[in-house]
Amino acid sequence: MYAAGIIGGVVVLILGSLVKRLMELRATPWLLWPVILVAGAAPAYVTYDVLHPRYVTDAEGREMVQIVEATEFDYAAFGQAMRTSDDVGPKADRKQFPVQVLPTALEAEPQAPAHPDQDASLVQPAESDFSSEAEFTAATAQYESERSQKMTEYRAAVKEFQEAKGVWDAKKANYDKRNGQYQTFKSAMEAFQALSDDEVGRQIIDTQYGGLDSADMEVVKPYLTPAEGKSLSFAIPETGEYSIMVTALLGEYDPDDPASEKTSYALEIGGTDASGVAWSQNHDGVIRRDTAGSGPDVALTEGEGISETGTRRGNFGEDLQDRYELTGNGETTIKIANWDPTDGQGAAEALEFRVVQAPPSRTVMWGLACFMTLLCFFMEVYYGCDRISNDIAFLMVWAVALRDGVTPLDDWQRIGSAMLPALLVGFLGVAGVSYVLNKYVTSKDAAGDGQDGAPTGA
Repeated sequence: MYAAGIIGGVVVLILGSLVKRLMELRATPWLLWPVILVAGAAPAYVTYDVLHPRYVTDAEGREMVQIVEATEFDYAAFGQAMRTSDDVGPKADRKQFPVQVLPTALEAEPQAPAHPDQDASLVQPAESDFSSEAEFTAATAQYESERSQKMTEYRAAVKEFQEAKGVWDAKKANYDKRNGQYQTFKSAMEAFQALSDDEVGRQIIDTQYGGLDSADMEVVKPYLTPAEGKSLSFAIPETGEYSIMVTALLGEYDPDDPASEKTSYALEIGGTDASGVAWSQNHDGVIRRDTAGSGPDVALTEGEGISETGTRRGNFGEDLQDRYELTGNGETTIKIANWDPTDGQGAAEALEFRVVQAPPSRTVMWGLACFMTLLCFFMEVYYGCDRISNDIAFLMVWAVALRDGVTPLDDWQRIGSAMLPALLVGFLGVAGVSYVLNKYVTSKDAAGDGQDGAPTGA
C-alpha cells in the first residue's frame, strides 16, 4: 500500500509537470508519448515484480527452499560421549541452553480451498423451475454474478494456499530433520540412563531445552556444528534467469548483547550448466535489525513472517532479506563460507534460501534507460521540448535502483531511498548534459544566423 502510494505520487508529479510543459509547445512529437508511457510504467512494474517474487518449483511441483540454522547439535555424538564419560555431572543451578532438543510442534498442514462448483448453496437455475423466461433470465444472471464473485475469491484463496503450503513444506522438512536428530539422541540418552543415574540426561530429554549451566558449556561446545562450511544444493532450471532469496529467521533479542543486532554471512555459489560450463560467484551479506527503530522488535522463529506480504517488515536501516542473482543454471551448490557470530546468538538464528525468478534484466533496463535518454536529447534539441531528458532519466534510473535494492520484506522507506541515485543521475548528471547540449546548439544557431545576416562587401 505504501509502495503504491509512493510510486503513484512521484510518477504523477513528474509526468504531470512534463505533460504541462509539452502542452505549451506548438506541436508535440508523437514519438515522445511512447517514451512517457514506458518511463511512467517502469517503476510501478519493477516494484510489483520485486515485492511479489515468483517462486520456482522443482519437477514435483514443490517450492525450492531450504533452511539453514546458525548452529545444529550433534545429538548422537553427545549421547555417545555421555555414555562413555564421567565428566558431566548433575548441576543444581540450571540455565536455559540455546540448543533446542525437542522439535517445536508442527502446525496443521494448510488445506486447499474448495472449488465454487462444490458449494451446495450455489445451484445453477433450471428453466423448468420458472414460470416465465424473464424470471429464468434474472435468476441465471444472479447465479453467474455470484459464481463469478466466488471464483474471484477462490483464485485469491488458492494463491494464499500455495504460499502457505510452500512455507509449511519448508517447516515440515526442518521439523523432520530435527525430529530425526532428536530420536537418535533420545535413544542414546536412554541407553545412557540405563547405565547411570545422572540427572543431566533426564533433564535434557524431559525439558524443551538442555538443562546445562555455564559450567557444562565446555562439554557441549564440541558437539555444536556451526553453519559455516555447510552446503545446499538446488537444481536450477536451464531456461530463464533466477535469484536466491535469503531471508532471516530472527532469534530472541538480548539487550545486553550488541552481537544480537546483526548476523554476517558469506556465500560461495557455483555450479555447472547443461553444456558443462562451470560458473561461480561470491556474495557477502549482513542481516541487521534496529531495535531502536520506529516499530517494535518482533521475534520471528520457525518460519513465521516469511511470506509474500511479510508480517515482519524491516524498519528503516534494517536489512532482513537479500536477493542474489545467479549467473548460471543447472546443478547449483551454495556453500556458507562464513557466519558470524558462529554461536548463533546474532540477529538471525536461521536463514531461509529460496529460489525465485529474477527481476527484469539489469542490462535491458540500463540499455532502455540510455536509449530513451538519448532520444529525449534529440527531441529537446530539434523540437524544443524543455527538460524532458532529466524527467525520463529519473524515472528509468529509479526503476533500476528499485530492481537492485528492494526485497519483499523491505519497509516503504527503502523504496523512497531508491530515489537517491535517480535524483543524482536524472536531475544532476543528465540535466547538466542537457543544459550544455542545448547551450551549444543555441550558440551554434546564433552564430549561423549572424553570418547569414552580415553585410557583404561591394
